[in-house]
Amino acid sequence: MKYKSNLERNIANVLKKYSVTFEYEPTRLSYQPKPRTYIPDFYISDKEFYIEGKGYFHDGYERTRHLLIRDQLGVDVKFVFQNPNNRIGKGSKTTYADWCERYKFEYSDVDIPKKWFE
Repeated sequence: MKYKSNLERNIANVLKKYSVTFEYEPTRLSYQPKPRTYIPDFYISDKEFYIEGKGYFHDGYERTRHLLIRDQLGVDVKFVFQNPNNRIGKGSKTTYADWCERYKFEYSDVDIPKKWFE
């Protein structure tokens, strides 16, 4: 068997020495950062989506959190921004709207489109 390092080889040799049955890199495990909780602002039960109101969306962790929530849980969150043209950070050219479009999140300003509920 080919190992990626001498350390791995040494570990395998010790396991063999003790007659331990093992497999080397048999699978990949999915994981998430520290389990966290998130409370969305509004749940639209008949359409099965959430609305998150945002005045500020500057925090990179918060944007990452929404990607994780969508990707890991399959949850549909739509954003309502106080101003979707605000920049995600000082010196950034990316607006809240740009970020949503890039990552395929629906968004609106405070004038929520009726089509979300039809």
